[in-house]
Amino acid sequence: MSAAERDAFVTAFARGTRRLTWLTLGGVTVAVVGVIALFGEVGDTATIVVTTGLIASVLDGWLRLWRAPLRELERRQPSLPALGRTAARRLTMSRVTWGNLALIPLFAGMMVLRGLDEQDVLGGWRVGWIVAAGALLIGGAVQAWRKWHTERSR
Repeated sequence: MSAAERDAFVTAFARGTRRLTWLTLGGVTVAVVGVIALFGEVGDTATIVVTTGLIASVLDGWLRLWRAPLRELERRQPSLPALGRTAARRLTMSRVTWGNLALIPLFAGMMVLRGLDEQDVLGGWRVGWIVAAGALLIGGAVQAWRKWHTERSR
């Protein structure tokens, strides 16, 4: 891909983002006015259905914008051979910063505090916060080990 093609993709993405933002604002306005005009009083069911439809349509628009270069370039012959498994892993791990990995215990601690905010710690959904924090810590430790191992095996 040339620099001109890249610039064209970036310009098209920026233009599409602006359009999608305005369409989203317009869609929310039309949806709110429509629900109020049709039902008079906004109920839970109407709100959930309209909100789900809006979210689905906005996500579809974002995915179309995001994948436009892929769709356009997918039939083009690659100019370089694909990366090997080791090189791809090394590239992926180089993009994960140690600073990002250092934030994982902070977020896990916030999740534990969220689970401990009530008196009955082991009751209800509060246990889920603590379990999720543990899973986050384990996942973060695995990623840190993978990054350390990848950097040391060069």
